[in-house]
Amino acid sequence: AGDRRVGATTGLTWADRGVFKPIIAAIDGFCVAGGLEVSLQCDIRVATKKSQFGLPEPRWSILAGYGLHNLSRMVPLGEALYMQLTGRRIDSDRAYRIGLIQEVVEDRDALFKEVDRIAEEIKMCAPLAVQSIKRIVYQGRNLPVEYSMKLSGPIAQIVGDTEDAIEGPKAFSEKRRPQWKMR
Repeated sequence: AGDRRVGATTGLTWADRGVFKPIIAAIDGFCVAGGLEVSLQCDIRVATKKSQFGLPEPRWSILAGYGLHNLSRMVPLGEALYMQLTGRRIDSDRAYRIGLIQEVVEDRDALFKEVDRIAEEIKMCAPLAVQSIKRIVYQGRNLPVEYSMKLSGPIAQIVGDTEDAIEGPKAFSEKRRPQWKMR
């Protein structure tokens, strides 16, 4: 429905769009075609045991857009080609084994508990550090390591010069939770 050139097929991640807050996908059921392409744009993917993943587009004589270009950046090439050339779905256990998803949970209730737990763990981290990590990883993921390191240097310096960079180690030594100020 609508113009297929917009959305998942643009090849842009949330980070490419300037969204540096972590995005977690909660997957419960079929995650195929555009659904899988949207989940590939998320930073962390958690799925229920019953979930299935696939790019059936070649069965419809369609190319998978975002999935075509980015699935192989997240999973081994052979797995990406297997999914894309056959149009077959894989189950959540296989998706976990190949790194497509980060957690497999029993059911929908466990799914939301796990996603909340992950979000809480992220919230315990310094927001500027989390945003900077996401920025560096996405901007540097296709660069040679030496260029990625050059990219991260100035960003790490900015984060290191913040009040939060003092607060984190201080809170650790005082055995308390840090009070992040985002400055």
